[in-house]
Amino acid sequence: MVELVQCGMHNFPYPFETQKINNNESEKTDEKEIETLSLPPVGVSVRLPDNVLFLEQPKIGRWDFTSKEWKMDRITNVKYDQENKSITFTMDTFYTFAFMQDCYINMPFQSWELRPLGVNNVVLTVTAAITEVQIEVKGDECRLNCAPTENSVLSHIGGQWMNLKALINAMRSVGVNIFVEEDSYKYASINAKNSVAEKAAYEQMALLSSAYAFAWSRWNAESGTEHVVMKVSEHLKTQPVDDEDWKIYMVSSRRAMRLKITEYSDAFSDDLAENSEFHSTFLHMIKDGISEEALERMNQSHFLFIDCMQK
Repeated sequence: MVELVQCGMHNFPYPFETQKINNNESEKTDEKEIETLSLPPVGVSVRLPDNVLFLEQPKIGRWDFTSKEWKMDRITNVKYDQENKSITFTMDTFYTFAFMQDCYINMPFQSWELRPLGVNNVVLTVTAAITEVQIEVKGDECRLNCAPTENSVLSHIGGQWMNLKALINAMRSVGVNIFVEEDSYKYASINAKNSVAEKAAYEQMALLSSAYAFAWSRWNAESGTEHVVMKVSEHLKTQPVDDEDWKIYMVSSRRAMRLKITEYSDAFSDDLAENSEFHSTFLHMIKDGISEEALERMNQSHFLFIDCMQK
């Protein structure tokens, strides 16, 4: 760049002109053009920010002002120092550049658990492909539970109560994305389910979440696309759920049922549990055997908390 007194700062193109030379035109190229074409590439060395988590070597994109899109060509000699969080590379000229990583690198999840801590208060633990996060929900606000020594990248946003949208934006801004979109199945290898059954399960889990714990079940992958299988337990304590307290439930768009199998059974079976029966919805299935204290908790759940949980 060159500072001009009359009109301030202007872009200084490097090189001045980029031309391609073929064998037929090489004889016509004058000395000035040869000098322009032989200009060395632009070397860039950047220390990556400490407040962003890079789970893999970041890709480098340059902004093409002509086509108005990000491209990855014309960037060479990339060297990544993971320990020192630095990266060096060369470009044929100056570009606006950005560091990129796979948005869905943390998918599919290995496991998840939603556990109540009280009325309108739950904790969600997600063990993703690479990272593990714990999100607490109280009322219509959320916070990331993260000990200061666990992860320096997440610790500066941990412990801060905020609305769900703000939390999603904050976590994505530091490179941690565990939030599934409608089209996530196109970019990540996930266990896709019937959208109607899945949505109904989320809505009814939200209604019950002040009194019931829910968790990932390995049988969900064996039940087909039309059924959602999960572990469920009435849970009125703040301690973790004991293994023997979990029951296996299967939900579809038409009915819900408790299965006979446990998480440690040898094979999947959709046989109905003893002294149980089919119900039209998951909510009616649970309420059929709910305790008075759990029912009171469910009835005390605030609509803003339920709305936050559904999202």
